Amino acid sequence: MDLMKYFFLVLGFLISVDLVGQAQPVANYSFDNCTIVDDTGNYPDGTVEGGPECTCGTAFNGYRFNGGVSAIELPSEIKSIFEDDFSLSFYLWVEDAAMPYPIFSIKDTCSRDSSFVIRFIPQSNLLEIEFSKNIADGVFFRTELDRTLCWHQIVFTKKGNIYSVFVNGSFVESTSFIIDIPVSRNGLPRIGDSPCIGISDQNFRGRIDEFRIFDTALDEDDISDLQQFPDLITTMDTTIFLGDNVTLQTGGTCASNFLWTPGQFLSDPGELEPVAQPDNTVTYTLTLSHGDCITSDQVTINVIDESALLCENILLPTAFSPNGDGLNDRYGISNSFIVSALSYFEI
Repeated sequence: MDLMKYFFLVLGFLISVDLVGQAQPVANYSFDNCTIVDDTGNYPDGTVEGGPECTCGTAFNGYRFNGGVSAIELPSEIKSIFEDDFSLSFYLWVEDAAMPYPIFSIKDTCSRDSSFVIRFIPQSNLLEIEFSKNIADGVFFRTELDRTLCWHQIVFTKKGNIYSVFVNGSFVESTSFIIDIPVSRNGLPRIGDSPCIGISDQNFRGRIDEFRIFDTALDEDDISDLQQFPDLITTMDTTIFLGDNVTLQTGGTCASNFLWTPGQFLSDPGELEPVAQPDNTVTYTLTLSHGDCITSDQVTINVIDESALLCENILLPTAFSPNGDGLNDRYGISNSFIVSALSYFEI
C-alpha cells in the first residue's frame, strides 16, 4: 500500500470515529439565511406566521418576536421524536414584558391536558418547562435565567423516565415520572403564538436561534459540544512569558458595537479578536452592545518574566495517597508552567 492511500484510510477512520462519537440532531432549524429549513433534510420546512423578524442570531441569523401575534410553526411530524428518549436544544434571548409568554409549545387548547410548553416569566426571570399528561400529572421545572447575558442555551432531555434541564451547559435539575407522557395529539409544534395567548399569557418577546432536536438524551459532554458561547470570550485565563502574545478569541457575535478595555497592549481594542501582548498581568473586559442588551465578559492574562524564574519556586506536594479513592491519587508539579523541559520525574 502506498503512503498516500494509507494516509487517506487513516484520515477516513479518524473522521468516522469523530462522527460516531458526536451526537447528531435529527431535526436542525438553524434559521441561517432567514429560512425555516431542517438542515438535516429529515423533516419538511416550517412556516412563518404573522411576521417574526429575521435578525441577528447567536452569530448569524435568528428570529426575533416583538410581542405581536406571530409564530414559527414546525412540521407536525417532529412530534413523534418526543414520544421516546429525546433532547431539545435551542438558544434563547428574552425581553421584558407585562405577562408571561410561551417560547415553544405543543398544545391543542388552553388546558393542561397533554401539553409541552416552555415559557418565560419576566417578573421573576424564571424559565418554566411543563411536559405534562394533565393538570396534575407531569414534570414541571422552573429555573432563573441570568439576565446579565443576552443569549442562553436551553437543553431539555428525556432518558427513560428521567427528565433533565441544562442551562448554558450546566446541569440544573432532574426529575422522574413513572409512566410515559403523551404528546398532544392535535397540537402543533410552535415557536411563539400558542392557544393560551390572551388568557394567561401574552406573545413572545425575544429571539430564538439554533433550534435542534435529538432522538437521544444528551449527556453533559454532548451538551458542552453544542455550546457556541455567543458574546463570550472563549480564551481561558492563561499565562505567557514576557514578550509573548496571545489572541483573545470569542464565540462570535452579531453585535455591531464592542470594545476591549483596557486598550493597552492590544493590536486593536475595537477588533473582536485582538492580539494581546501585555508587559504585566492584565484582566481584559469585552463589552458588547446590541442596543437593547449589553453584556460583558473577562479574561486574565498572567505575564511571567522567564529570566526571573528560579527552580526553587517549583512547588511539590509532600505526600499523596494513590489508593483509587479519587482524592490525591496523582502526584505532580503544581506550577508546571515554569518547567520548560523535564528529563525524568521519579519517586
